[in-house]
Amino acid sequence: MSRAAEELREYAALDPGWSMIRIEDADGVVLYRSEGFIVPRVAGGAASAAPYLDVSVRGQAMRVLTARILVRGRPYVVDVALPTGELQEVLAEFRL
Repeated sequence: MSRAAEELREYAALDPGWSMIRIEDADGVVLYRSEGFIVPRVAGGAASAAPYLDVSVRGQAMRVLTARILVRGRPYVVDVALPTGELQEVLAEFRL
């Protein structure tokens, strides 16, 4: 396991419910994937009109953001999924 992957695992372990992350290199090789990360990728990623996708994963509302980044000149694709259930509840109450 690479040092970066180990650091990501340690960081995610601090608060396992905060989000899910998937990182791939330019060839599509998964360098890191949070346990249980099974959400789809946003078509077009950061270049699309809406760089996020709202999905349901195991009955939980999630928002997935995909970004293409350069690190030391090397391209990577990073997907982050965050739960949105609480936010949706607050917005629903506010609308009332």
